[in-house]
Order: sequence, then structure tokens, then C-alpha cells
Amino acid sequence: MKFDVYGSYPIPCIDDENGKRKIDRDGLKTLKKTIGSSADGLADCRGCYVFALKHGNKYTPWYIGQAAGGRTLNLLKESLHPKHKLEIYDEVVSENKGHPHLFLLPKLTKNGKFAGTVKKGSDKSLDFLEDWLIAVSFQKNRNLRNDKKTWFLKNLYVAGLFNAGPDEPAPASIQLRSTIF
Repeated sequence: MKFDVYGSYPIPCIDDENGKRKIDRDGLKTLKKTIGSSADGLADCRGCYVFALKHGNKYTPWYIGQAAGGRTLNLLKESLHPKHKLEIYDEVVSENKGHPHLFLLPKLTKNGKFAGTVKKGSDKSLDFLEDWLIAVSFQKNRNLRNDKKTWFLKNLYVAGLFNAGPDEPAPASIQLRSTIF
């Protein structure tokens, strides 16, 4: 179970008729060509993706997803899907500073080639990687736009370890923290 990382790819923005920033749909054609020419098969494989805003030299994750199923839901089409994904990206860029970027994490075969698409839910490594990326991204940005997989992250509390306040570390929590982190 190997994955590679490609990006970051800048996503073009424009101002709409109300002066709000949004993703430039026409500019996406160039982005899609750029991604498609980055590596043969990258656009058509399965994997995970991270939508982030770049401010200065720092990136803030805003949405994590995966693409697994069929020709219509390969990595490129799913990460830039016009209905669901671009609407989320539009909200993020209109409400926040920074320049939108996309990272792609394609799954690789044992031979190092890009893995083809499969039925959604049948590749447990994709599910795990997406969940892990959401969890670590949530630690950096509690306003992550993923709804389905963040409920536990928002509501789970472990004294001194997870969602704990700065005044809470008890000796046992401090010992456990140094053990596992």
C-alpha cells in the first residue's frame, strides 16, 4: 500500500459579479491539463486529495477527499467535481484569505504505477488514508469542511490529550502523552 504525493497545484480564482472570490471554472481547464501532463495516468487513477489555502509559505487544509470509483470518479474528476467540491472550495476562498491549492496522493501498484479505479469502499487503504488525513488536518484547522468524518474529532475528549484545555494536563496525561507522541 504505497501512495505518492503530487502538488501543490494552484487553483485559479476570479471575482464573481458580487465581488466575492470563487474558483475560476474556465481556468480549471488549464489546471486539468497541467495535472494530466504531470505524470501519465495521474488524472485517471485512485487516491486521496487535499484542498488547501496557501498564505505566505504556509498551507491550511480545508477539505480532504478520496477518489476510487470508475471512470467518472477518478482522482482528477472527483477532486474538481463541479457540483459538490467546487461549491465547497468557493465558500472557502470567499470567506478566507489565501490562494487555493490542490495536493494529490495517488495510490501506486507494486510496480510503482498508478493504481486504477475500483468500486468505492473496496479499497480499505484509501478509506484509512482519507480518515487519517482528516484527523491530522483537523488538528491544524478545526474549521475543516468535511462533515461526515469529523463528528468524533469534534466531540471526543480525552483529559490532557485530545480536545483538552491548556490547564488540564494531569501527571498521568503527561506520562501518556510522552509515551505515544
